[in-house]
Amino acid sequence: MTTKMRPSKPVIASKVEIKKSADFKSIYVNWAQGTSSPYDVLLNLGEASPGDSGGTDVEHKVRVIFSPLEAKMVAYILAKTLSEYEAQFGTIAIPDSLASQMRGLMPAQNSKEGD
Repeated sequence: MTTKMRPSKPVIASKVEIKKSADFKSIYVNWAQGTSSPYDVLLNLGEASPGDSGGTDVEHKVRVIFSPLEAKMVAYILAKTLSEYEAQFGTIAIPDSLASQMRGLMPAQNSKEGD
């Protein structure tokens, strides 16, 4: 007899109780790096600062591994939160120095003709 594996269904609850774990931490992040496989989406988060040799040093703080569905939900939450932030406080401009590193990762923002 062959048993077929079914993908797990997301847990949808009408009431969610949120509790902080005993080892809960709040961290500052200004650097992120992501990758994926057919099964997971991995996000490395850290804090970047100017390095001694003129480059950038990154202190890797945490790695978060998501299911693809949860990653999509987090992306939606971030997009919605940033949209609300920009509606209240104004557009967040990405400096050219960072935008050049992000090429191909983000939709174009107010690109000039010829770019």
